[in-house]
Formats: sequence, structure tokens, C-alpha cells
Amino acid sequence: MSAGTVAVPALSSRGDTTMEAATTTTAAAADQTILEVKNIEVVFNDVILVLRGLSLAARRGGITALLGANGAGKSTTLKAISGLLPVEDGEITRGGVWFDGEEITRLPPNRIVHRGIFQVMEGRGIVQDMTVVENLRLGAHTRRAASLAEDMDQVFAYFPRLKERLETPADTRWLAPLPVEDVLREAMATGRVLIADETRRSGGVSEGVIAALADANFGGLVARVTSEDSLIPLGPAASAVLLSEAAIEVAGARLLGL
Repeated sequence: MSAGTVAVPALSSRGDTTMEAATTTTAAAADQTILEVKNIEVVFNDVILVLRGLSLAARRGGITALLGANGAGKSTTLKAISGLLPVEDGEITRGGVWFDGEEITRLPPNRIVHRGIFQVMEGRGIVQDMTVVENLRLGAHTRRAASLAEDMDQVFAYFPRLKERLETPADTRWLAPLPVEDVLREAMATGRVLIADETRRSGGVSEGVIAALADANFGGLVARVTSEDSLIPLGPAASAVLLSEAAIEVAGARLLGL
């Protein structure tokens, strides 16, 4: 049996903007809900209704992507789950959030983190004044020391270059250095550069390419087209955030004046 998808529409007070939660999961985990948001309403400053009647369910072992236009309430939904609404004078006034069968609607963020939910905020998400190993230990501060060494070894297996730079300041750019010389050579040869970035609109690789061109005083034409600002989800949700061939063709045509 193949992966399945669940789509749950939700309304926001901002022009009744719609969002959709698309979940991919294995058949074995299809009925195992680990996170559930039930009909929540979110209000800011006691008067501004931002979310109304939003419900979604995330399955154990799956990946859920929350999709919607700017202002639909995606960030607000995530903050409602992770307990960060009070930081911005917001609160859940109706409905609730359940994690692993227990309600967490009114729990403070630190207790939610200890339960196993952690929100990765937009941006690179590292402390650049700290070393690589210090950042890893910071992220694992809720873990038991007995299992930490094994988990660190697993991270090093995924990203071998991390182990080479444990005591150096954290900077994600050296994980996959840009081939700057190759980019500049081709840019100078054609005078036109189209950058298609499948990672993200802000803080992605394409910004490094543009910076390299600017540092080299490139005087040609540059165009950039990117995916949405989100981690790349699997399955049916991917088509809503990944950069399409059509978008690349349109940007290339504009660059060539067609």
C-alpha cells in the first residue's frame, strides 16, 4: 500500500484565506496520530482574530506540510503548537492541541520542548558565535547524556565535514562551498545569469551566488527564481513548494528579453 495524504482546510479571519495540511506517511502508521490540532481559534491583543476553526493531524512516521498564502496563518499555527503565542500577545481562545494523546494547549514552551516538540524558526537557526560542537550540544540539551554520544556519531555520519570542524565557529556555508570560480567563469562568458534555487527564498544558496557575483563586480544581467520558504516535504505536498520548470522557463525568457 502506498503513502497516503490527508488534507484539512482551515479558515483565517484575514479574508477567509485557506490553508491546507498535506501529510505523507506509510500505511503502517496511517492511523497513528501523534499531533492533533482541534478546531483552534487564535486571538492577538485580545481583539485580533487570526485563526478560526483550524484543525489538522500529523501521523507518526510521516511528514506534514502546512501550505497557504502569505497571511493565511501558517506561522501562527506553528506557534500555537509550540506554545510561543504569548510572546506576541496571542492566545488560543477555543479548541486545543494534543501531542501523543495528551493536551498541551496551555503548557509553556519549555515543557513542550521536553515533551518532544521543537520549532525550527525561519533562518539558519544556529548561534554563529558558538562552535559547531557547542551548537550541537545546545540543540540536545533536553536529551539524556547516555544517548548523546551515539546521536552525535549519527549526525557526523550524515555530515562528515562537521566532525572536521567541531571547534570552529558555526557557519553553514562551508558544509557545501559554492564553486565560485566556475560560476564567475560562466557568468563572464555569457553576460547573463539565471539562478534557480530549490532550497528557499531567503537565506538560501542563491543569495551566496548573488553575493559572489557582486564581489567580482559582475556587470551583466542576473535573475533569480526560488522555491517557497519551507523545508522540502515529501509526497503530494512537494508540488506546492518546489520550484517548477515553468517558473524557471518564465524567468529565463525574461532574462533574454523574450
